[in-house]
Amino acid sequence: MLGNKNKYGTLPFFSTLNSLEKCGCSTGVLTPCAALPPFQLPVNDQNASWRLVNCDGSDQDLDDSLLTYICDADGNTVVVQYDGGYLGSSIPEGKYYIELKQGDQICYSDYLNLCCFCLPEMTQIKIASCQEIDSCCDELEALYQPNFLPRMYSRFNGGNWWFYMLGQFFYNNTLVSNGVTNIVWNHQLFDNATNAPLLFNSGINFAFTTGVPLTTTAVRYEGTVTFDLLCADGIVHTFQLTINEIINQPPATQTFWQFFSSTPACEDLTGGGSFVIESILGIFSQLNNEIIQIGNPAISTIISGDSVAADPDGTISIRHEVRTDCNTIIKNYSLTYDIGDICNTYELIEN
Repeated sequence: MLGNKNKYGTLPFFSTLNSLEKCGCSTGVLTPCAALPPFQLPVNDQNASWRLVNCDGSDQDLDDSLLTYICDADGNTVVVQYDGGYLGSSIPEGKYYIELKQGDQICYSDYLNLCCFCLPEMTQIKIASCQEIDSCCDELEALYQPNFLPRMYSRFNGGNWWFYMLGQFFYNNTLVSNGVTNIVWNHQLFDNATNAPLLFNSGINFAFTTGVPLTTTAVRYEGTVTFDLLCADGIVHTFQLTINEIINQPPATQTFWQFFSSTPACEDLTGGGSFVIESILGIFSQLNNEIIQIGNPAISTIISGDSVAADPDGTISIRHEVRTDCNTIIKNYSLTYDIGDICNTYELIEN
């Protein structure tokens, strides 16, 4: 049932056009051209529509999306609301009334005297939503093929201790065949006791055979491979797989190579997430231009409702400029957050 008692504001509504016409078109509530007085009216469904009707009989359609609905505790729609916000454009000056319709029921506002005068206006930036990017290391399990993982070998022979790696070339091919791009390998070999570096190599294949000083009782191999892969969430993630292995010097001469291998530890380096940034316009005159600029750190321009990726530095600069027929409003904001938990820690501050 569409009611006519305004619960929000002082603009009267009538259930019949006859009741309105008794007031006469010579009267009217003084109203700016781009925003109307707020109202709340009882309804029983979310299908209301509205328009402005001029005293000369012409009409002006209004955006139904500006109407919002309030429900009771049981989820039943009880109120339709317009909060007095910007209409999207200025309405020509004149005498109008609001016609609000739900089904075959209609109610009418008091006359409005639309006049394009200036009032103080405001703007605001808000974070409409935040989404964190979850790790998808579990999607890499198909790439952990034991026969093709980097493999370490150690052997004591001929009075020398030898160490070499095998398998990176085959594992690299496994990565490529699964859609991996931007592959970078790094291999390091250290004296485990002193941390003295014995060898560094950044190619796909490690040095075939490396002699280890007999004074070294144990070596530590640290191998990493970083790469990019499109995950099921539709985002290209950057991963780093790491193998850390300590290998002790063999106790005596051997006629065979000792084999060592381990499943790499996975780290999803993408992290972070994204924010949906929206503007709130409390303006009463014609909007001429709105600019939202993001420094992340390069300057980019977005529109209200766009998603912005979280910067690894933990801060995003936002500049909001609004120009209307009456005012120019420029505001600057800092969006800060903990990159490890962005949606629970972010804070938007106006500078």
